[in-house]
Amino acid sequence: MSRLRLFVTLPLLLIVVLFAVVNRKPVPVNFWPFPYAVDLPLSAVAFGGFFLGALSGGLAVWLGGVRKRRRERQRVAAVATTAESVETPPRF
Repeated sequence: MSRLRLFVTLPLLLIVVLFAVVNRKPVPVNFWPFPYAVDLPLSAVAFGGFFLGALSGGLAVWLGGVRKRRRERQRVAAVATTAESVETPPRF
């Protein structure tokens, strides 16, 4: 399994490094309703967009599971309460 991970990770890492090296030209980034602009390398803009997209997607998935996690916690608490209320028969 570790060799498979190595064979997948190394080419992806090489692609990311090559992308960053090739796209070093600065591009203006405007923060639209605000009169603020900054020049950043194109690779930083692309990686930043990917990071923000992954972060917002992860947050959406996490928030989508709130109800399920709450129900599971309630179910576990109910099972624990039921298990405590059941008396064990005495041993003879």
